[in-house]
Amino acid sequence: MRLVKRKRILRWQWVIGSSFLVGFMVLFFFTMSQWDEWNKQQVSWPRSSLFFVLEQDVSMKDYLEWANHQAILWDSLLPHSVNEYVLIRHNHWIIDSLASKDYYRLKERGMVCLNQPDLVVLHQGDTIRVPDALEAERLEQRIKITTLDINIPEFKLRIKEGDSVIFNFDIRVGRRDTQYLEMAGRTVNLETRRGNGRIIRINKNPVFINPENNLPYQFTTRDDGVRTRLPVAPWLEPEINGKRWGQLIHPTTNLRTIGKAVSHGCIGTREGDIWYIYYYAPLFTPVQVRYDLYAVSPAGDTTIFKDIYKR
Repeated sequence: MRLVKRKRILRWQWVIGSSFLVGFMVLFFFTMSQWDEWNKQQVSWPRSSLFFVLEQDVSMKDYLEWANHQAILWDSLLPHSVNEYVLIRHNHWIIDSLASKDYYRLKERGMVCLNQPDLVVLHQGDTIRVPDALEAERLEQRIKITTLDINIPEFKLRIKEGDSVIFNFDIRVGRRDTQYLEMAGRTVNLETRRGNGRIIRINKNPVFINPENNLPYQFTTRDDGVRTRLPVAPWLEPEINGKRWGQLIHPTTNLRTIGKAVSHGCIGTREGDIWYIYYYAPLFTPVQVRYDLYAVSPAGDTTIFKDIYKR
C-alpha cells in the first residue's frame, strides 16, 4: 500500500516537473523572439536616451580639458567608441556657445570682454547628450569625408563633406612680401603656400609668439583700441605638399584684417569661426590650399578675384 502511494507521488512529481520545464522553455523562446524583434525595431527609438547634467560651470580656460576628460570617460563606459569630436558635435549647441564668446560678437551685443578665458561657456544644469552607437558611427562617417578647401585670392575657407559645402568662412592670408623673422632665424617668403596636404598638429594650448622678435605675449589691442587678454582657442597646423611651412590656421584678434593679405603666412579666422573648424577638421583631415582667380556660381555667374600675389 505504501509502495503504491509512493509511486503515485513520484508520478505526480514527474508530471509537475515536466510541465514546469515545458513552460519555462516556452517562456524562454518567446522572450528571445521578442528580444530579437525589439533589437530590429530599436533604431526607431530616440537616438540617445543617455545624458548627464553639469554639476558646475565650465569656463573657456577649462573647457578643452573638460571636453577631453568627458570623451575619455564615456569612451571607457560605453561598448562603442566615443571621442571628443563625436561627443561635442552630437551637442552642436556647445560649438555655438564657444563661438559666441568671440570678442566682436560680444561687442555687437553691447559687451566689452577684457578677459575671455574667464567667461563661462557651459553652465551648471546644462544637459549633455551622449551619442548611441548608431549616431557615433554616423558622425564618424561624416568626419571621414570632410575636407578643408582654402582659396587664397578669394579669402575663403570652406568646410566640405564630400562635394557639399557646409561652412564658408572669411579669412586673411599671408602678404606678398619677404621679411627677416627672428622666429625662423632667416628671411622668409610671407605668402601663404599653395598645395595639398592634411592637418598634422592641433595645439589646444598655444603660446602666442610674435614671429618678428620671437617674444611671447599675452595681451592684444583690438580694432576699437581696447586692450584685452588673448582668447582661448585651438590652432591647427596643416602640412602642405609634404612640408611644414609654419602657416597655421588660427584666429586673429583684429577683425579688420579679415579679407586682406596681411599675415606672416598663416591663415587667420574670426575667433568664433575657429571652433567650427576645430570640431570639423580633426587630425589628418585633408586640406587644399589653392589660388583660383575665377569662381563660377551655381547660377553660372563668374566672379574674378584680385591677383594679390601677381601670378
